[in-house]
Amino acid sequence: NEASLACIRYFELFLTSFLDDQLNNQDCELPECETTQKSMPSKMEEDYYRTFIMANMHIARQYTRMQCADYEEAAGRVMKAKERYEWALKAATEYEITAEHGLVKELEMCSEMSALLPGKLKELRKVYPS
Repeated sequence: NEASLACIRYFELFLTSFLDDQLNNQDCELPECETTQKSMPSKMEEDYYRTFIMANMHIARQYTRMQCADYEEAAGRVMKAKERYEWALKAATEYEITAEHGLVKELEMCSEMSALLPGKLKELRKVYPS
Protein backbone atom coordinates (compact mmCIF):
# COMPACT_ATOMS: atom_id res chain seq x y z
CA ASN A 1 0.00 0.00 0.00
CA GLU A 2 2.85 2.38 0.70
CA ALA A 3 4.09 2.05 -2.87
CA SER A 4 0.59 2.69 -4.23
CA LEU A 5 0.18 5.76 -2.02
CA ALA A 6 3.56 7.07 -3.17
CA CYS A 7 2.60 6.44 -6.79
CA ILE A 8 -0.67 8.34 -6.31
CA ARG A 9 1.16 11.17 -4.56
CA TYR A 10 3.71 11.63 -7.33
CA PHE A 11 1.16 11.43 -10.11
CA GLU A 12 -0.87 14.05 -8.22
CA LEU A 13 2.18 16.29 -7.95
CA PHE A 14 2.76 15.86 -11.67
CA LEU A 15 -0.86 16.72 -12.45
CA THR A 16 -0.70 19.87 -10.33
CA SER A 17 1.88 21.20 -12.77
CA PHE A 18 -0.96 21.55 -15.28
CA LEU A 19 -3.09 23.67 -12.97
CA ASP A 20 -3.25 27.43 -13.06
CA ASP A 21 -0.70 29.20 -10.86
CA GLN A 22 -3.34 30.12 -8.29
CA LEU A 23 -4.21 26.46 -7.70
CA ASN A 24 -0.67 25.23 -8.23
CA ASN A 25 0.50 26.95 -5.04
CA GLN A 26 -1.82 24.91 -2.81
CA ASP A 27 -0.20 22.30 -0.61
CA CYS A 28 -1.01 18.66 -1.19
CA GLU A 29 -0.84 16.67 2.00
CA LEU A 30 0.01 13.00 2.19
CA PRO A 31 -1.19 10.43 1.53
CA GLU A 32 -3.49 11.73 -1.20
CA CYS A 33 -4.03 15.06 -2.86
CA GLU A 34 -7.25 15.56 -4.76
CA THR A 35 -6.58 19.08 -6.00
CA THR A 36 -6.19 17.88 -9.57
CA GLN A 37 -9.47 16.03 -9.50
CA LYS A 38 -11.46 19.05 -8.35
CA SER A 39 -10.20 21.51 -10.94
CA MET A 40 -9.04 21.12 -14.49
CA PRO A 41 -6.47 23.36 -16.06
CA SER A 42 -8.10 26.15 -18.02
CA LYS A 43 -5.94 25.37 -21.03
CA MET A 44 -3.56 22.63 -22.07
CA GLU A 45 -1.44 21.97 -25.11
CA GLU A 46 -2.55 19.03 -27.25
CA ASP A 47 0.85 17.37 -26.80
CA TYR A 48 0.01 16.77 -23.13
CA TYR A 49 -3.46 15.24 -23.55
CA ARG A 50 -2.20 11.66 -23.52
CA THR A 51 0.07 12.21 -20.53
CA PHE A 52 -2.69 13.95 -18.60
CA ILE A 53 -5.27 11.22 -19.23
CA MET A 54 -2.81 8.39 -18.59
CA ALA A 55 -1.70 9.87 -15.26
CA ASN A 56 -5.32 9.89 -14.11
CA MET A 57 -5.75 6.31 -15.27
CA HIS A 58 -2.65 5.23 -13.34
CA ILE A 59 -3.99 6.88 -10.19
CA ALA A 60 -7.30 5.03 -10.59
CA ARG A 61 -5.45 1.76 -11.13
CA GLN A 62 -3.47 2.22 -7.92
CA TYR A 63 -6.67 2.76 -5.94
CA THR A 64 -8.02 -0.59 -7.13
CA ARG A 65 -4.79 -2.46 -6.33
CA MET A 66 -4.54 -1.45 -2.69
CA GLN A 67 -5.25 -3.95 0.08
CA CYS A 68 -7.81 -2.83 2.64
CA ALA A 69 -8.70 -3.98 6.14
CA ASP A 70 -12.47 -3.55 5.88
CA TYR A 71 -15.30 -3.02 3.44
CA GLU A 72 -15.65 0.73 4.01
CA GLU A 73 -12.02 1.38 3.18
CA ALA A 74 -12.11 -0.93 0.14
CA ALA A 75 -15.36 0.61 -1.11
CA GLY A 76 -13.90 4.09 -0.66
CA ARG A 77 -10.89 3.18 -2.77
CA VAL A 78 -13.07 1.68 -5.50
CA MET A 79 -15.24 4.81 -5.56
CA LYS A 80 -12.14 7.01 -5.82
CA ALA A 81 -10.97 4.91 -8.77
CA LYS A 82 -14.38 5.23 -10.41
CA GLU A 83 -14.29 8.99 -9.92
CA ARG A 84 -10.84 9.15 -11.53
CA TYR A 85 -11.97 7.21 -14.59
CA GLU A 86 -15.05 9.41 -14.92
CA TRP A 87 -12.91 12.51 -14.46
CA ALA A 88 -10.62 11.39 -17.29
CA LEU A 89 -13.71 11.04 -19.51
CA LYS A 90 -14.87 14.49 -18.45
CA ALA A 91 -11.43 15.92 -19.30
CA ALA A 92 -11.62 14.26 -22.73
CA THR A 93 -14.95 15.99 -23.34
CA GLU A 94 -13.77 19.30 -21.92
CA TYR A 95 -10.66 19.42 -24.12
CA GLU A 96 -12.43 17.87 -27.12
CA ILE A 97 -9.99 14.98 -27.35
CA THR A 98 -10.70 13.07 -30.54
CA ALA A 99 -9.47 9.91 -32.26
CA GLU A 100 -6.63 11.85 -33.86
CA HIS A 101 -5.10 12.34 -30.40
CA GLY A 102 -4.57 8.58 -30.14
CA LEU A 103 -6.54 7.97 -26.95
CA VAL A 104 -9.50 5.98 -28.26
CA LYS A 105 -8.64 2.72 -26.49
CA GLU A 106 -7.71 4.48 -23.27
CA LEU A 107 -10.98 6.42 -23.15
CA GLU A 108 -12.93 3.26 -23.95
CA MET A 109 -11.16 1.59 -21.04
CA CYS A 110 -12.08 4.49 -18.75
CA SER A 111 -15.69 4.13 -19.79
CA GLU A 112 -15.66 0.37 -19.24
CA MET A 113 -13.94 0.62 -15.88
CA SER A 114 -16.34 3.25 -14.57
CA ALA A 115 -19.18 0.91 -15.57
CA LEU A 116 -17.55 -2.22 -14.08
CA LEU A 117 -16.36 -0.85 -10.74
CA PRO A 118 -19.85 -0.76 -9.14
CA GLY A 119 -19.93 -4.52 -9.73
CA LYS A 120 -16.66 -4.79 -7.84
CA LEU A 121 -18.38 -3.20 -4.84
CA LYS A 122 -20.84 -6.12 -4.80
CA GLU A 123 -17.96 -8.58 -4.92
CA LEU A 124 -16.20 -6.75 -2.08
CA ARG A 125 -19.28 -7.23 0.09
CA LYS A 126 -18.71 -11.00 -0.23
CA VAL A 127 -15.04 -10.65 0.72
CA TYR A 128 -15.72 -8.35 3.67
CA PRO A 129 -18.89 -9.65 5.34
CA SER A 130 -20.44 -7.42 7.98
